[in-house]
Amino acid sequence: MIQKRKFLTPVLAPIFLFLGLIVTSLPAGAAVSDDGLTAYYPFNGNAADESGNGYDGVVYGAELAPDRFGDPDSAYHFDGQDYIWVDLNTEVFYGDFTVSVWVNFDNFNNDYPHIIGSESHDFVLHGMGPIYGIEKLREIGFYQFDENINDFVGLLDSLYKLNTGEWYMITVVKNSLNFSMYVNDILRNQTTADNDLATNGSYITIGSRRDYNGGIPWKGYENSTLNGYIDDIRIYDRALSEIEIKQLYGAPVCGDGVKNGDETCDFEDAMGEGIPEHYTCSQTCDLVYVPYCGDGIKDENEQCDDGNTENGDGCDENCQSEPVTEDAPFAKLIQDTINLHASGEIAKDSIKKEFLAKFTHLEKKYEQAEAGDRCLRDKIMAAYTGLTLKHVQTKISQYVKKGWITPDAAGLLNADIEDILSFMKEKYSDQFCAKLWRCCNNKPKPEDCRK
Repeated sequence: MIQKRKFLTPVLAPIFLFLGLIVTSLPAGAAVSDDGLTAYYPFNGNAADESGNGYDGVVYGAELAPDRFGDPDSAYHFDGQDYIWVDLNTEVFYGDFTVSVWVNFDNFNNDYPHIIGSESHDFVLHGMGPIYGIEKLREIGFYQFDENINDFVGLLDSLYKLNTGEWYMITVVKNSLNFSMYVNDILRNQTTADNDLATNGSYITIGSRRDYNGGIPWKGYENSTLNGYIDDIRIYDRALSEIEIKQLYGAPVCGDGVKNGDETCDFEDAMGEGIPEHYTCSQTCDLVYVPYCGDGIKDENEQCDDGNTENGDGCDENCQSEPVTEDAPFAKLIQDTINLHASGEIAKDSIKKEFLAKFTHLEKKYEQAEAGDRCLRDKIMAAYTGLTLKHVQTKISQYVKKGWITPDAAGLLNADIEDILSFMKEKYSDQFCAKLWRCCNNKPKPEDCRK
């Protein structure tokens, strides 16, 4: 895989380490597939095409200069009369393509400072000078002509002003008849063409336009020459993806399999180490919690979720509602309800003091009586069902006022407690009234127990 060579000489290294913010803010191109790479000019001491396809450039006047990393002889500087000529047929710009180039303008004094393009306007990428007015000055323009060279196709401008003396990566992508322009790794503009494109050119020039008659590139086109630096030109015969452009720029990319930047995960390692149980990796490379039965959070596919997968406590192992069994511990039912609906430890502790103490006491009495005094057991059940909803709801209302639970949570808590109490009343009322009549010498009628 072809990459720009980057190094610092012993003399320059301390300088650029001191200027680390500037250097590191202009990263090297990351590993992007060479698939479809037609030409590549890293300008490592010359204008050779390092794609291996042999489209070497011929330099006319441009001088080698430091690149954006400060590496000497790794970019070319153009003084307004220079250019690089490349014997590359412009048919490459007829189908899908991507052109990416790093540029650093000295000024925008000329109207159409040429970055790269063909002599027949098959492809032209240029700066926007004074002729465009203040509104567009210092932006980047792109266009192609139709096959008759009388109308623009894919006309774009960057909608973003460049500063002089700073490096920018400019990328133009054609995908079918859709055109996109990026400044650095940010998509700045898009358009769609509806005409066939011109493919009449037999070469391209860098740094200056060449006239139709084959004259000296800058003759008659003085306003189309560039003053500044150019580096790392890549021409592909395919449309790079947005992820690939970010990789080319060196920005952190969600989906490249490498966790970096602000990412908490990345797709390729989503099933690897570092991904907690019950989490997944989102499309934006953030960890996202995946609800599951037993986590205490009721989701749309659950009728209930009491924080466990036990059966017989009103919410079964599949988080579907079920009757509360006779053996279900009363205190645990209420505690699960509180843990589910109360917000914060203070709220939970206070509610437990109000309710769990009573429920736990009743539960112990119930357990003691279960194997002994049947009448005592029924008295305990009568006492349990005698806890009125009014008392419970009054206490819960106080917690809402204190901000310990929300009104919605209070409604859920009331509903859960009411379900438990209603079930217990239904299950035991007739039974314990009849037994009280017989063994406790009380004479209530069974129907009185429902009042």
